[in-house]
Amino acid sequence: MGEDQDDKTETVEAHQLIAYGPVPSRRLGRSLGINNIPSKACSYSCAYCQVGRTSKMQIDRQAFYEPEQILREVRTKIGQAEQVGSAPY
Repeated sequence: MGEDQDDKTETVEAHQLIAYGPVPSRRLGRSLGINNIPSKACSYSCAYCQVGRTSKMQIDRQAFYEPEQILREVRTKIGQAEQVGSAPY
């Protein structure tokens, strides 16, 4: 994605949902959630989804976030968890 309109319309909510948690994990106790699509644009509507109901059913392939942006968000979330002593990842 370049400097187009979609880049400029990213909301704080979507920004916060790239990496979230820690969330409960049966195997690990706690884990980090990574959502590499914008808030609830999905081809499924899973009843157990931790980010809520799907509001935009979508099946078309598209890049939503640059891999570097996802990596930055994950590193930030890990750093925040380490500061409060809850980073099992």
